[in-house]
Amino acid sequence: MRTKKDGAVAAKKRQGALGAFLMGGLLAFGGANAGLYDFEELSLISLNGQDGWLSEPSLGEALIQVDGTLANGTQVARPNLGVATGFPAHLSRVNNGSFGFSPFFGTETQAVIQFDANGEAMAGFALGRDVDGDGILRRSGEVGPVFGTVRDPVQGVEQFGILAADQSSYHVTPLTAGDRCCNAATDWYRLQLRMDLTANGGAGSGGLYYMNLTTGDTSFKPVTELQNINLRLDAMHPEAGPQAWNAMWMVMLADGKQHLPAVDNLVPRSLNVVQANMDIHLSGVDGLVAFGGKFDVILQWKEKTDGEYYWVLKHYEEVDPSTPSASAVLSNLDLVVEELDATAPYPTIGLMHDLHFEYQGPDTDAPFAMLWKLLQ
Repeated sequence: MRTKKDGAVAAKKRQGALGAFLMGGLLAFGGANAGLYDFEELSLISLNGQDGWLSEPSLGEALIQVDGTLANGTQVARPNLGVATGFPAHLSRVNNGSFGFSPFFGTETQAVIQFDANGEAMAGFALGRDVDGDGILRRSGEVGPVFGTVRDPVQGVEQFGILAADQSSYHVTPLTAGDRCCNAATDWYRLQLRMDLTANGGAGSGGLYYMNLTTGDTSFKPVTELQNINLRLDAMHPEAGPQAWNAMWMVMLADGKQHLPAVDNLVPRSLNVVQANMDIHLSGVDGLVAFGGKFDVILQWKEKTDGEYYWVLKHYEEVDPSTPSASAVLSNLDLVVEELDATAPYPTIGLMHDLHFEYQGPDTDAPFAMLWKLLQ
């Protein structure tokens, strides 16, 4: 599994951080993510065939190269300029024992996908389902909504963009429009697609958020023109919706001039997310000690009583053991959660770290459910 801390953690608050914020206190945030895939362990050759990555035939290839900028400076993926007309690269990677992620429940109102890219030419990221089992995601129903950066070849304008899952509804806006005065094509950006999978009758909606890593941004900003975009998830293959996603997909396109895109630090889903209704979705909870497996879990917000905060188990599904973990059920059934993303209820806060939920026993209102209290 290729994971690394991104070094952007501003501060940490340990036990009781969520409760402190709920009571009006200050909460620290940062940027680590245990579900991150980078290219550091790959060889500096073609990406095709390495660690499960496959190039779509006749649609170019990518190379692993070392980025020379201060904002990144690590191994990244770039299109191979000598392989195909127009210099594209379409690459897929299906989950395997080296790295995998579990799909969404489909009820998330704050599902988050993230990656890093520069603003040169085209760089996009998406998730999807390899329905036919050939190891390659096709844009004929297997690839979900794509987000990233793209350069208008006619006007020479660098843009942020979202391409809906129908692969035809394209929404773009310049990097420098509105209050985005200081973005440049050569800058590195950390991009998030935040999705409400229940919106538009299940077709989903999404919004693009960014941090300019080159200029030192430490929190995400919304791309105002790219909010509440219909993601057209209903246009995907019936077996390829978010509940079945099992693969990552990248697209890169150089414009044949001096603009060469690059991609790094893929996060197929934020592992632990607080929804707007205060339910908590946890991905890959390590329950090996207590239950012998890993699980995706929904904790339903129950109540605040005398300054105490409670959540009850609502739903769980066992997942592949390769799924990254940023939370664990201890032998005493306490639940320890790291990197809890609270951007939905608290957009300016970001990630919270190292929360400890004390197991209370069966919920009195639902005897077969588990009840936890946030330790203060």
